[in-house]
Amino acid sequence: MKLGILASNFKTVNLSELSLSELASNRMRLNLAKEAALIKKYEIPQLNFYNEIEKVDFLLIGKFVSESGSKSFYDDDGTRLEKWCKYIEFSKENNTKIILDYTDHLLIVQDDRAKFYNRILPYVDIVVTPSLKMKKNISSYYFGKVEIIEDPIEIEINNVKNDSYEQIDALWFGHNVNLVYLLNFINKSNKINKLKIVTNKLNNKDKSVIEKLNKEIEFKFIEWELDFYKKNNLNCNICLIPSDISDEKKNGVSNNRLITAFALGLLPVATVVESYSEYRNNFINIDEFQSYNSIGLQKFNEKLKANQNSIIEKYTKIKIIDKWNKLIEVEK
Repeated sequence: MKLGILASNFKTVNLSELSLSELASNRMRLNLAKEAALIKKYEIPQLNFYNEIEKVDFLLIGKFVSESGSKSFYDDDGTRLEKWCKYIEFSKENNTKIILDYTDHLLIVQDDRAKFYNRILPYVDIVVTPSLKMKKNISSYYFGKVEIIEDPIEIEINNVKNDSYEQIDALWFGHNVNLVYLLNFINKSNKINKLKIVTNKLNNKDKSVIEKLNKEIEFKFIEWELDFYKKNNLNCNICLIPSDISDEKKNGVSNNRLITAFALGLLPVATVVESYSEYRNNFINIDEFQSYNSIGLQKFNEKLKANQNSIIEKYTKIKIIDKWNKLIEVEK
C-alpha cells in the first residue's frame, strides 16, 4: 500500500518536514497520518506528486495555502493549484482513495483557496475535520462521509502550579495571521501585567505597533519553535485564546489551543467557540475575564488541577495516531 500526502509550505521534498512545519495542520495532523501509515508499513512517496506515473492507494490532501508567488517554498511559484488538481484527478482515475483534511472553513473565502476546494470536492471519498462544528460547516458543501479526528497534544505535560494571581503573566501562542484576535483583546484589557507572544517572525515595526496598543502591559516576543514553553521558561499563569465566533472561517477550529493550555498547566482564558464547549466548565470566558478577582482565578486553578489529567488523556499522540490508522484501514 502507498499513502501520498499533499502538503503546502514545504521548503524541501523531504517528508520529515511535516514534524517541524510552522503550519499546525501539517505538524499535528498530516504528520500523525504519516506515522500511522508507517506503523502499517505503507510506502510514503517523497512528495513526488506531480509525476503522473506515481500511483498511490490513498491520497491525503492537507490544508491548501494561498500561493504567494514569492517562491519561499518549493511549490509556491503560482502553479500549486493546477498541479494539485491535476494530480488529484489523475489519482481518482486510478482508483485512489482520496481523503481531504479540512481544518479551516475555506470554502467561503473569496480567493484561490475556495476555488481549489470547490474543484476537488467531487473527487473526495472522505473528509476529515478536527471538530463537530467544522463537520457541520462542510456538510453544506459535501454530502459524503465525514469523520472527526482531533489534534494531538504535542508538548511535554506540565503540572498545574499553585498561584495567587495577584499578577497576571499571560501567554499567547499561534501563527501571526491570528494575532488580530489578540490585538482586539489587549486593546481594551486592564488586567494583564505581562504578556509573552509566541509566534512566527515579527519585524520590529509590527512589535512596536502591538506595544503601543496597551502601554500598561510588559510585552515579550518569542519566535515559535517546538517545545517553546520548556525552552524559554516563560513562567506564565494564564493562556489567552481569543477568537471571533462570527468569523465563519475559524468557528469550527480544533480545540488544540485549549487542550495545549491545559497540558501546559495554565488557566485558559478563551473565546467560547463550539469546539471548546465540552470543557466549558474548565476555562474562563474571555469576555468575562475583567470581572474575575484573584480568588475567582484561584478557584478555577483548583478545578484545573483536579481535571487536567482526565482532559488531556484523550488527546495523546498514540490515541490520535490510532484514529488515523483506523481511517486508512477501514477506507481501503
